[in-house]
This record gives sequence, C-alpha cells and structure tokens, in this order.
Amino acid sequence: FGSLSEVSVTLGQEEQTAKEVVFTEQLHNDAQVSGKVFIDANSNGLMDVDEFGLADVTITLGGVSAYGEVVEIETKTSSNGAFVFANLVASNEEGYTVTQIQPELFNDGHESRDGEIVSINTNDVFSVSLSANQEVTNLHFAELYKGRIGGAVFVDRNIDGQLDSGDDAISSVEIQLSGKSHAGIDVNFKTVTDSEGRFEFTQLPQSDAQGYQLVQIQPANYVDDIDYKNGIQIADSDRTDVISGLVLEQGAGLTLQNFTEGFGIAISGRVFIDRTDSGLFPNSTEFDATDIAIVGSEIRLTGVDYQGHSIDLSAPTNEQGVYSFTDLPPSNELGYVVTQTQQPQSYLDGQESAQGIVVTNSKGTDSISIGQVLEVKQYANFDFAELPRASIAGEVWVDADENGLLEDGETLRIGGVEVSLTGTTLDGVAVERSVSSNEQGVYTFDYLYPGTYQITQKQPSAWLDGKEQLGNAGGEIGEDQFTGILIALDQHATGYNFAERGSDLAGRVYVDLNDDGVQDTYEMGLRDVKLTISGADLDGQPVSRDIFTDAYGRYEFEDLPLSGVDGFTVTEYQPENTQDGLDSVGNIGGVLGDDQISAIHIERHVTKAHSYNFGEQLMDPASISGMVWLDKNHNREEDDSNGQGGWIVELLPDPMTGEGNPLDAEPLAIVESDGNGKYTFNGLPVGTYEVRFRHPQGGVIYGLPVSDDPDASTEKGTILNLRVSAGEQVENQSLPVDPSGVIYDSELRKPIKGAKIKITGPSGFEPDLHLVGGSANVEQTTSDDGYYQFLLFAQAPAGVYELHVTEPNGYQSGGSKRLPVCTNTLRVGARELPITIFVEETVPTLDAPEHIATQCANHSDQALQDMHTTQYYQSFYIEPKLPSGNVVNNHIPLDAFGEDLVHVSKQALKQDVVIGELVPYRIKVTNQSDMELSPLAFIDQLPAGLKYVAGSAKVDGLAIEPEQRGRQLRWAGKSLQPEQSVMIELIVVVGTGVSEGKYINQAWVEFIGGLYQTGTGNRISNIGEATVRVVPDPIFDCSDLMGKVFDDHNRNGIQEAGESGLPAIRLATAQGLWITTDQHGRYHLACADIPHAVRGGNFIVKLDERSLPSGYRVISENPRVVRLTRGKSHQLDFAASIHKVARIEITAELFDGEAIMPEYLSRLTQLLNALDKTPTVIRIAYQQSELEQTTEAQRKSQLLLEWIETQVAERELPITIETEMIPFFIPALPAHQQLGGSDD
Repeated sequence: FGSLSEVSVTLGQEEQTAKEVVFTEQLHNDAQVSGKVFIDANSNGLMDVDEFGLADVTITLGGVSAYGEVVEIETKTSSNGAFVFANLVASNEEGYTVTQIQPELFNDGHESRDGEIVSINTNDVFSVSLSANQEVTNLHFAELYKGRIGGAVFVDRNIDGQLDSGDDAISSVEIQLSGKSHAGIDVNFKTVTDSEGRFEFTQLPQSDAQGYQLVQIQPANYVDDIDYKNGIQIADSDRTDVISGLVLEQGAGLTLQNFTEGFGIAISGRVFIDRTDSGLFPNSTEFDATDIAIVGSEIRLTGVDYQGHSIDLSAPTNEQGVYSFTDLPPSNELGYVVTQTQQPQSYLDGQESAQGIVVTNSKGTDSISIGQVLEVKQYANFDFAELPRASIAGEVWVDADENGLLEDGETLRIGGVEVSLTGTTLDGVAVERSVSSNEQGVYTFDYLYPGTYQITQKQPSAWLDGKEQLGNAGGEIGEDQFTGILIALDQHATGYNFAERGSDLAGRVYVDLNDDGVQDTYEMGLRDVKLTISGADLDGQPVSRDIFTDAYGRYEFEDLPLSGVDGFTVTEYQPENTQDGLDSVGNIGGVLGDDQISAIHIERHVTKAHSYNFGEQLMDPASISGMVWLDKNHNREEDDSNGQGGWIVELLPDPMTGEGNPLDAEPLAIVESDGNGKYTFNGLPVGTYEVRFRHPQGGVIYGLPVSDDPDASTEKGTILNLRVSAGEQVENQSLPVDPSGVIYDSELRKPIKGAKIKITGPSGFEPDLHLVGGSANVEQTTSDDGYYQFLLFAQAPAGVYELHVTEPNGYQSGGSKRLPVCTNTLRVGARELPITIFVEETVPTLDAPEHIATQCANHSDQALQDMHTTQYYQSFYIEPKLPSGNVVNNHIPLDAFGEDLVHVSKQALKQDVVIGELVPYRIKVTNQSDMELSPLAFIDQLPAGLKYVAGSAKVDGLAIEPEQRGRQLRWAGKSLQPEQSVMIELIVVVGTGVSEGKYINQAWVEFIGGLYQTGTGNRISNIGEATVRVVPDPIFDCSDLMGKVFDDHNRNGIQEAGESGLPAIRLATAQGLWITTDQHGRYHLACADIPHAVRGGNFIVKLDERSLPSGYRVISENPRVVRLTRGKSHQLDFAASIHKVARIEITAELFDGEAIMPEYLSRLTQLLNALDKTPTVIRIAYQQSELEQTTEAQRKSQLLLEWIETQVAERELPITIETEMIPFFIPALPAHQQLGGSDD
C-alpha cells in the first residue's frame, strides 16, 4: 500500500474498455462500481431505453477499505451519463457510499439498483458492500427535468389577466402541451385544471428554439376570451385557445400562461301586448313588432350559478319590447328565474310563455322559471304577455224626466254611491270588486280581464231607484244591476248608468190681493225673485241650491234627495216695491219664519212638495176689466142684456212683436166672466199686457174683441199692447160673441160635442198670419154648445175657404146624408152686419124646412132669403179686403151611425133541450167597418122562461158578467177595432113551467156615446137570432150496456178467479158503433139505446175475432143479443180461449191419384194420435205448383180435409179444421236477367 497510483483513462462517447492497464499491487484491487445518471422522463425511477443519460454529474465514492484505508474517489458522468469506479479494493463491513452531487438544473428522482427502486432515507446515495474482484453495476441515479409551465383557466371578471379572488376559476379543463425538447424529442403532455382552475406541466425538458405550445380544450358552457402568455395579453386570442412560442430553458419555469373565459349563456324574451290572450308572441312577419312592444318594463333575473354564487340582474325592455341577459354563467340545478318587477301601467297581466309553451296558470304571477342552464347558447322566448285592459264604467245620476236615459240637460250627479262588480273571467277566475262614484257620479271598474260580469249598485238611501240604462257592451237589466255583460280584451264598456229619482219642492211668489195666504187664479205671480234651499240629505251630504221665479212667479227645486233629521229650509229674498205678505207651508209641512220656511222633511219618494208660497203686497197695483156678451144683433154693442158667464179671460205678457202669444202660451192670470159677463184683473204691476178670450169648454180663442184704449190693438183677435201704469184702472176690454155656427145631430137636433172642424184657404193663406188664433186655431173641437168660429184678418187672401168636418165617434163619415150640404160655393159679399145663414144662433128644429142641397143660393144676399131653412155651406168665396161680411149661424148637421156597421150572429149549441137543461149560446159580433167603434153595448135578449146562469159569461174567453135589465143582458163600455170580431159565450137554463116549443134569443149592438149616453142607445147592428126547441127529457130513459171479454181457461163460459180480461178487443153493435176493451178486458156503452117504454128492445153486439190474440177463439155465442129495458143497465160477456194449432203444409206429391200415399198417411195418423182432448186447430195449407189449376188443388185439399174429419170423428177430438190455399209464386228476376232487359 504505498502511495496511490493514478491512471487517467479518457473514454469517447461510445463505450470503450481500456485494456492492458495493469497495476501491480500488493493486494487485489480489481473490484469495480458503475452506474448512470439519467433523465427519468416518466418518473418511474427506472431507466428505460428511450431515456438519456446526464453528463458531467459529479459522483463520489467514499468509505473505508477492507484494509482500513479511507477511500474517497470522485468522478463525473460521461456524455451518456455513465460513471465507473474501477480498481477498487474490497470495502470493510460498512461498505462504500456512492453519492451523486445533485445537478443544479434538475430535480432529484428515485434511485434504482439492478432495476429495483432503492428505498433509502437519504436521496442520491447508494451504500455498496464491495468484496475483492466484485463488480457492482447498475447503480442509477434518476433525475427529473426541473422545467415547468403553468397557468390557470378562469372567468376574468376584472379583465386583468390574473386569477384573483373575485374571478371564477374553471376546473377540469383539459390543457395540452406539445413541442420538442432541445434534444429534438417530441414532448406531448395533457393535464386538467384543478379545483382552483390552475394547471401546471412539470419535469419539462428544455424546449427547442420554437418552444412549447399550450392548447386549451374549450370548456363547455363558456365562451372563449383573451389568453395571456407570461401574463401578457395575446392579441386576437379570444378565438384561439392556443399559447405558443413558450421557449423553456433547462430547469426554468414559465407561469402565468392563462386562458380566460367568458360566461356565454344568454337569456332573452319579450314583454308584449297580447291582443288574443294566447300567451304567445305572434309571427312578427305579419306586423311591426313595435306596435305591440312594451318599452321600459324592468325584468329581473335571479338564481344561483353552478359555483354557488347568487345571481341578481335587471334589464329593461327595448323599443322592440325585448329584454336580454348576456354573459351568464351556468346555473345550479335549480336554474334561473326571470321576473317582471312591476306590472306595466294600463295593462293587465297576461300569460307567460317559455320558449313557445304557455306556462300553466301563469296569469298574475309575472315570473318564469327557466330551469337549469348549462349549455352555452341563447335561451330565448321567455315572454311576458300583457293584455290590453278592459273596463266597465257608468254614472249615477238624477234622471229628471224618468226615461232611463242620461241626457245632456241632466247635470245632477250623485257621488259616494257604492257599486260592486262580480263575475268570472274567461279563465274561470272569480272577480269581485267595489268602488264608489266620485263627485261627478262616475264609477269605473278598470283593469278587467275578458269575462262575464255583473254590476250591482247599493241603492243610496237618500234617493229613489230609477231606471237603469244599459251600456254599449250589452247585457241584461235587473233591479239596480246589470248582468251578463260580456267584456273582451281592450273593450271599454261605458254607459252602465244607474238612474236615481228625487222629489220636487215647488211654490210661487205672487201678489196676494186678498192677503189670505192662498194664490187664486186671478192673482199674478212675481218674476225674478230669488229663493234658496239649504240643508243636508239623509246620507249627510250638504244640499244648497239657488233659483229664480219664472214669469209666472213659479219656482221648483227639482230632484231633491230625502232630507236629513233637520229637514230643508226655503228662504225668499224680499222683492222690490212690495210689502211682505202671508207665506204658506206646503203639503208636507214645515215651520214658517220671516220669508223662510224650515223643517221641510222629504221622507219618501216621489214626493211632489208644493204650495210653499210667498205672498206679497204691491205698493200701488193696477187693474183691467171688461165684459163678454152674446151679440145677437151683431152690432158690437152690449145693448140686449146677453152677458155670458163662465167665459175664460186670460192675461198674458205682451210679446211686443205686434203678434199675439201662441195659443198654448200660459197666462199670467185667469178669471172667468161672472153671471153678467163681467170680469176684472186686480193687483197688476206696471207692464204691457195681452187679454184674450176663450170658450168655456173648447178653449177656442174667440174674437174680435173691442177695446176703449186708443193704444190697444184688436186686429189679431186679442187685445194687444194694453199698457197699465201704477194704480191705473183700465176698463171696457170686452168680447162680443157671434159664433160662426153650431155642429148638431141631424136626428136629435142637439149640438154635438167632440166634432172637429177645420178651415182651409186659397193659395197664400197662412193661418199664423191670416187667422185669429193662428195655426193652433185652424182645427177646432166643439164643446157642449157645438160652437165653432173662424175669424180672418183683413190681410188674408181672397179666394175659396172651405170647412172640413171630422165626425166624432158615433157619427157617419162623409157628412150628413139626411141633410146634405149645399153643393155650391157661397160668395160672401160686403155687409156691415154679419150674414146669417140660419135665422137663429141655435140649431134648426125638426119642423124647420129642409133645404135642397142642389138649389142653395150662390150669393150671400140671396142666402138671407132662405135663412129659415136648414141650409148650410162648407165652401165660401171670401174677399177679406172688400171686406166680405162675417158669416154666422152656419149650422152643420151630422148623421149618427146606421145599422150596417156591425154584424151579429147568434148560435145555440143545442137545438133540442129539456126542462132544467143548460143551453150554451155563442154570440159573434163583427165590426164590418174600417174604423174603431166605441163605446158600445153588446145586448142579448133572452126569451121568456130561459134564465141566465150567473158566472157563465165569457167575452173572448175572459169571464165578464153582464148587467141584467129584465130579460136583457148588457155588456157596456165595449169597443171594436176595424174588422174585429168578438165572441161572447154564455149559458142559460130552461126554467120550470116552460112549455114545449120554439124559443128565440136575440142579440144586437148599440152605440152609447155622445148624445146617446143616457136612455136608449143607437143600434148599429142587425139583430142576430138563435132558436131552441124544448122536447121531452131522455136523461133517465137510456139503457147502459157493459161487459167483459175474458180468457176462459176452463172453457165453461163463466169468468172465474185467475181468468183475466183481454185488452184491445173490438166489438161492434148493429147501429155501427165500435167499442174497444180496456186493459182489463172491460167495455162500457153509455146510453146504448132508448128502448120502447113498454116493450123494451133487442140489442146486438158482435166480437170481432180478428182482434183476438193469436191462437184465441171465441167459445161463447157470437154475436150475442140482449133485451134492453128503459133506464136499466145490462151486462154482456164474451169468453175466448187459446187453442192448439197444428199446421199441415201439403203439395200434390201427397196424393196418388185420388188416394193419399201410404207413407204420408202414417205420418198424419201419428199427428192425430198425439192430440189429446184439448181443443185444437188443424190448418191445412195447400201449396199450388206452377201449372196446377186452382180447382184441382182445392179438390185434393178437400180429400185430405174429409179424411181428417173422419179420423177426428172416430177419436172424438175437439178439433177445428181450417184450410188455406197458397198460390204459386214466381220470384222476380234481377234486372240484368230479365228477358229483353239487356242492352249488351
């Protein structure tokens, strides 16, 4: 062991063995330790064939040799990573230690020896026990590449390229690394991101110059976003998912290779107007979507994403009505929900739909559950349908004219009235609401869904229910309600109005001449006086209204509610130039005060409170007076003491137009002339007046009046421009009466009331300008005196004026036939005095000479010569400017109805009657004219001995009792329309003591109106007659017949227990009567005959055997004869029983000549032997052959009949034999087989 020897051996890249190097030592030193340092690419600790050694790695061997010498040797791995420690001496027991100095650019891997992983506590060390000449090989030190590339995959919320706490890491994303190592070896690795979204490729070798490339497999449910290389954004990388050019130095690390992603889920929908309530957005190609879009509706999206983060977003709808949520993360398993945060104004919530499917029961929810969303795509059509709202509206108003129509002039409304709505939508949802009418009385039920509704008003307690006015959507009107109102989408129904009615309070402010607190007709009212009503109604609502009196001093507070506990108060404001007079409380009470009436309680509707009057005293009143007289001598002077009492004198305000007031104008005051014809208007205020005179009954204005006032005018048939000053007394404003004529009954010679007479004139005639009283006076209706009068003004045109009479009820049209009108036109000449057609102002008497219509005078001068006759005219030629004279006493006759207007027929429904028998009558009354006839009396005159049965009368089916006047029955007050028929039915009874013979009943119709109201009416029909004959009484002389048809089981002819009747069996009598038995087999013939009183009589009944049930036969006598006795009933029964039936069908084959063939005889004998003693019917049916004669067939059938009869007789069997002949029948051939029937 001297000093150490050192040999340097240089080895090339290929493994070489140094030979012939010999060291001469004292001991054996040929032991060896070798191994490798390699790059363990797959980290399994074992060197595989494709793994490379690592050069220049320092390996040391140390320890103590077997000789106690310390050994420390160092070497480096060769280019292929091999190392060798050669020429070693054996180690001591502890062995040598082979240690690798860890290369700086690699990470330590596992150590292995001889292909086995060495598990030791210390890395990079082998412990080798070496013996002499031993070779220890395969000591492998595995090294791992230290290079690494890492990054993350995440949603970069703040877009900084770094994975921060606020970002959303994406796990399980596959990342691929590829490229070549610096040694040119392909490198391909895959990995996935961890739960924090990070990935890292470790143990990477140094790359080549092109570097490595990272590829991300795009994660589902995300969209690609920006990639970052070494923390720096890669341009246009949001569609690549590739990071390339990652040049990796040996042992280096490249981090911040980040792939960012975006949430790629979008959810959208619409908010739209659903005009069809389908819940689905219509095809947008058919219209402009903006027409139904709802803009600005806020939609909220909520839920939890796949990572457990809460999502709460909002978005408004755009001009297309569309909302959209983009960049959404996937949801958790519960999914997302979109909600409409607020119902759009003016719309109703409709149905929601999800991707074209209507969400069930979604009205009123405003939310759509989208469900779990994972896939990156557009989730569209989550739509919110809104419905155009419908409404029903109306008003609560006071219906002044009570016609149930809200009209422009009716301005009074009622607020605070409760109105309720109930109904059911088209979806079956019940609806119930209530509102109150506003101050304008308007109520509205808005935001209604389509459906059927009912509106009900709670009747306000202060008002009376009026008529309801149905609105424009239809329905039915009920009591304070409308039902069945069908409302569609976007329909705004109006006009469902509830009318209320109030009460009225009226009175007058007047000049109380006699200061008695009562206004008389001659006491004028005061105009323009202010009054106020105040208080509170029953509902506590205040009431306050002002009003002014009209020209007649009247006031009326209309349509008032019921008053409250304190009632209402009416206050008058004292008019000027008057002294306060007596006031009066009206018809419903109150408390008088100074120009005030309080505590007026309106407690029920409809109250017409009236006579709340305020009397006043004028300071200096004026008066107007005059007289009315009958001017018999026509001199316009009151000189024959003919004052006319009872004439109506009216005082009116002068219109100041030169024309009189209209005929229907209301007077300021009215007086009547007294017994002497005098009148006076007292207590008049200063003013200009008109005085006019009216007939006491007809109301026709008469004139011409006379006036002493030089300023007054009488040209218009009244006294106009009559001015009075304070305290003035105006006198002599009078009327001389000279009527144009009288209309009278030609037979009774009495004036007729109710006749209408009309004047017509020539071209240019205008009644308002040319006739006293104007157009209203063109046609006049006569009163009890029959008077008429037409006065023409001087400016009336000249020409023919005609009088046309309309006959009153009860008179024949077309004028009088008894006293016909003069056929010519009377030319009326000038004359100062009136022209009297008849000498008197009264009608002609019956002894007055009758005129000849065709020989009447043509000129008024000549007519004066015949004024003692019945002459009269209806056509006049008048020249007012001449002036023509005033025609008077032109009396016009009319003829009462004749006897041909009505036809009466009478019928007695019985011609032969007995004493005590009721006799029905029918009377038919028929109007044969084309006019209505009324009033009438229907009269029935009974013959002596016949008496009306009370309560039996009917007129057209209605029970109406007549008035009985002796033998006459009268139905008074009846009428007949044109061509109408009336049927009268009544019953009379034939009284005792009436002899046999004929009795005539008569009926007719009388007119009982007008002059015929009292006494005997005017018969206007024929006399209808009906005759009855009184004969002996057969009632107790009839004989009844009854009996039964029964099933006689034991055939003894007597009906016994268990033997039921046979229904529907027909029986006939010798008289030709048919009877059918009932369900029990019974029959009854009432009054079958009236036999001779002494001898009686025979009656024959026969049973129709064809009506018996099949198999039944009559076993009793048929027909049967019974002896009838007058007034008694008899019984006649028929017994029937069912028989056995044996049918024998035969042909000619049965016979051999004249004999029956033996084989058939034996069979026939068997049949007879089988029959017992029960009655049997044997029916022989013979079927003829085609060529067989009928006589031959009958002869053969007779042979069999005789043989059977012989056998039956021998056996003593109760058998009935019947025969039947069946003719030969050739069936028709089909059409195509009939001879001559083919066209082929």
